[in-house]
Amino acid sequence: IISPNKEGFCLTVSLRDKQINTKTKKEQDKQKKKENEKKDVFEHPVEMCAIVAIRLLIGSTTTDYLPREVTVMGRPVKLSQGVKRWYDMPLTDEEIILGVRSGFVSVTIGPSF
Repeated sequence: IISPNKEGFCLTVSLRDKQINTKTKKEQDKQKKKENEKKDVFEHPVEMCAIVAIRLLIGSTTTDYLPREVTVMGRPVKLSQGVKRWYDMPLTDEEIILGVRSGFVSVTIGPSF
């Protein structure tokens, strides 16, 4: 994702499906039965998943507009000035629990230098 402006932006990531369920109970049961027949690989339901880390590439196209700061769930992440690279940001236990409860994890990209 490339920032739409120099002032920065906030990215919200969610594992939950936000679609409105308009199918009847009978249609849902038929779909579940079809899905169960097709499964070759065990898949975890979304309710059993959690975001535990974020990997962010800063400066993939140019180093002219690198952000001054990045915050993950309100926690600032230290960036190397003028260097494009990948940043691995594991979430703390509290941030993981908050992400599971709220259903999303927020990453805020600050203004560029």
